[in-house]
Amino acid sequence: MTVLPAAAKNLSALTSIRFLAALRVAMYHLVNWDHYTFWWRGLMGTPASVSYFFVSSGFLLTYTYSARFDRDEMQYGKFWLGRCARLLPVYFLGLLVALPVLLHSHTAAPGKMFLTVFLLQAWFPRSALYWNTPAWALSNLAFCYLSLPFLLRATRRFSKTACLIFAAAAWLTSLTLSLSYLHLNPDNLTHIDSNNEAFWLYVLKYNPFVHLPEFFIGVLAARLFTTTGGFTRAYADYAFAFSTAIIVMILLLGYSIPYPVTHTGLLAPLLAILIASIASGAFIDKILKPKWFVLLGQSSFALYMLHWPLLVFATWYFANRTELGPIGRLLVVAVIVVLSLALYKWVEAPLTAKLRKSLFKSAGATPKYSE
Repeated sequence: MTVLPAAAKNLSALTSIRFLAALRVAMYHLVNWDHYTFWWRGLMGTPASVSYFFVSSGFLLTYTYSARFDRDEMQYGKFWLGRCARLLPVYFLGLLVALPVLLHSHTAAPGKMFLTVFLLQAWFPRSALYWNTPAWALSNLAFCYLSLPFLLRATRRFSKTACLIFAAAAWLTSLTLSLSYLHLNPDNLTHIDSNNEAFWLYVLKYNPFVHLPEFFIGVLAARLFTTTGGFTRAYADYAFAFSTAIIVMILLLGYSIPYPVTHTGLLAPLLAILIASIASGAFIDKILKPKWFVLLGQSSFALYMLHWPLLVFATWYFANRTELGPIGRLLVVAVIVVLSLALYKWVEAPLTAKLRKSLFKSAGATPKYSE
């Protein structure tokens, strides 16, 4: 595949979107949206943000590394070490902060602790949410990172038509998994929602194989983007408006859609269009590119990994004191965002830079956009 010069664009705006996705996850965990109106329940309670992480990671990593892999200039081991340097500092920081929650809430489970330390917990349904609940997504990302060199090798000669066909196949595979679960109901549940704890439902929700199609759709979207140069400016605006409108509509109706379907790759194609439109310079790009917004996006991993234990700490602190109202919840989220920024700036970023320097003998500057 030939990469067009027009595709070489600043993707920092996509980093800002990551902050909004991570913030939505924090709000999802802070508020019981079942008590709100139908529209608010759908808009904030429908699982969607983590799917954005998978699709955007596939897109950004492919954009960044595909040319080097296609020319056989990138060593697999070097790539995986770079991913470890990106992922592990914030991952272990999150586990450290969540350690009091683990000790307070769980009996000792050395096997589950072992799986979580080595990012394997999502492969085992009964361990998927152990220690630091949101960490299951990073367990999935670790598998996606492991798979990326092979996905890039498999797609290096894909035509535009092949990219579209395989993206459609990946989407249908994701939907087939969720619809098959609904049809077979292997857990014999009378009602399926986010409160259910069941073996096969947890496989569907958290297993890395289930979410690999979303990552693969991001890979294929980036292949299309780099070969076509992305949307023209006018079409980028239309694509952004179209994808955003449909995504919001689906979210608003989220509670009328079967829960397992919303937790897999339902929105992945629309998210890929959204990402490609922003990367092509859609009008929203100007709003998302200020340095302070990009900095928030760069701290999104920290926000995602740290919000759960910090929310638990807030719950402990306010227990038997007062009921948190809307303003109180906003203040709690604001404090968590500030702490995440501080931890990113003074802990995660320096640790990542030191790891990259020791691994690759280079300074390893922070990229302009978050991969």
